[in-house]
Amino acid sequence: MPKLAVLVAVTVALTVTGCGGEDEPDTEKQAAAAAPAPSAMPTTQRLTWGEAAQVSGSNGGRIRVTPLAVLYTPGAKQSGKAENGLYAVISLKVEAVDKPDTTAGGAGGGLQWRGAGRTIATGDGNTATTAWIGAVPEFDSLIEPGRPREGIETFDVPSKGGRLVYLNPEDRTIAASWDMPATDQGSTLGLAKVHKRIRMFS
Repeated sequence: MPKLAVLVAVTVALTVTGCGGEDEPDTEKQAAAAAPAPSAMPTTQRLTWGEAAQVSGSNGGRIRVTPLAVLYTPGAKQSGKAENGLYAVISLKVEAVDKPDTTAGGAGGGLQWRGAGRTIATGDGNTATTAWIGAVPEFDSLIEPGRPREGIETFDVPSKGGRLVYLNPEDRTIAASWDMPATDQGSTLGLAKVHKRIRMFS
């Protein structure tokens, strides 16, 4: 066969082979691209005392919580003594970030004390019988954005120190955690009222 004819035949064969259809789609790559990215796991903000944490409030808004001071006291003589030995009286500043909101509480998350192998909520023990209950600022009403508020949270605890934690109201996972001072620390207007009530009922 002449060389020219051979060359033409080879060229035609290659052209036909190349036009035999599009490549098969890579289904594995397409499936990987279509698969949703794994959702980020919630992380705990592990903070030092006095650092602010941005967490979820009771109404689904974002709030910023900052522990300001802590007082350890057995309570006033003429009011309920701490069932576990001590009251940890904590002053916090809370700011609403995006809409009116306040701290979560009760069964919906919020603040807890943890230490000595125990988990204690604000309503545990004899906190409802302290001399300052109802006489100090609390987080029982909505906080407006741009108007931060100090509030007092009291825990009936077995020892000084421990950890203050804030639970997400959505799933009760720990959103933020602070190592608490082992001694009294800080002074605020709210704690000044606590001291005054202790003196009044002692």
